[in-house]
Amino acid sequence: MPSKEQKKINKREENEKNRQLEQQNVMEEKRWDEGTDKRSMLKKQQKDAKIAEKLRVKNERQEQEQLEEENKLKICVLLIQCPNLILKN
Repeated sequence: MPSKEQKKINKREENEKNRQLEQQNVMEEKRWDEGTDKRSMLKKQQKDAKIAEKLRVKNERQEQEQLEEENKLKICVLLIQCPNLILKN
C-alpha cells in the first residue's frame, strides 16, 4: 500500500499529465481553427478574384460593343453626307 507521500506524488504526476493533455488538445483545436480560417479566407479570395475577372470581361465586352456601335454611326453619317461614297470591305 502506497504511503501518503507517494499518493501525493502520484496525484501530482496524474494532474500534470492531464494538464499536458488538455493543453495539447487546446493547441490542436487552435491549429484546426486557424486552418479552417485560412481555407475560408482563401476560398473567399478565389471567389472575389473570379467575380472581378467576370466584371473585367463584361466591361471589356461592353467597351468593344460601344466602339462597334460608334463606328456604325460614323459610317451612317458618312453615307448620309456622301451618298456617292463607295465602301469596300
